[in-house]
Parts: sequence; C-alpha cells; structure tokens
Amino acid sequence: MKRAILIALGCGAAFWALPASAVPSSFQQTCTDIKLTTTRGSATISANCKKRDGTPIPASLKLKNLTNINGVLTLNPQDPGASFTLTCFTPTLKPESVTLSARCQDSKGVT
Repeated sequence: MKRAILIALGCGAAFWALPASAVPSSFQQTCTDIKLTTTRGSATISANCKKRDGTPIPASLKLKNLTNINGVLTLNPQDPGASFTLTCFTPTLKPESVTLSARCQDSKGVT
C-alpha cells in the first residue's frame, strides 16, 4: 500500500504516532534540482536554491523523526533519524507538491 506524507521544510513540530503531514511549502518556487537521497536509517533532501539576490546556492535538509508504524509513515520525535528507510522501499519525492511517498511494510512484513 503506497503511503504519502507532506514534508514542509523548516517545520519542526512533531507528535508521537500521528500520520505525518505538514503545512504547504513554498521552497520549490525558488529551488531547482530537488532530490531525495536515502541510506539505511537516513534521508536527505538536496536542491539548488536562490538566495535573496538570485544567486544559486546548494542546500540540503536531513529528514528526521520519520518512522514506519505498521505501514504508515509517521512523525516520531523519539526517532533521531529517518528509520522509515529500513522498512519502506522505493521512496520518492514529488518536488512540485513536496510529497514523500514510499511502500512501507506493515507488522506482518507486507508492503
């Protein structure tokens, strides 16, 4: 089952065991080449963003507090990294909507 969450860069609020969602983001209006990179236990969004004067600068944000709970991507302040990468597969980021999607295992190991 494909699960999706919205990621708002710079949003720091998180609640235990709630489906992950955030307010809409506007960073994609001034950033290009937006990419998601994952390794076991971590995830990073990187992009080329414009400074106020229009000069491009590389930028990145390490995703934290994202957990897979029974097949659902969930905000979890007790997860210092992005442990969802251990049990969720083919994570993708849609830059235009800032949506993170992945196929996550449930408690039976089914995706």
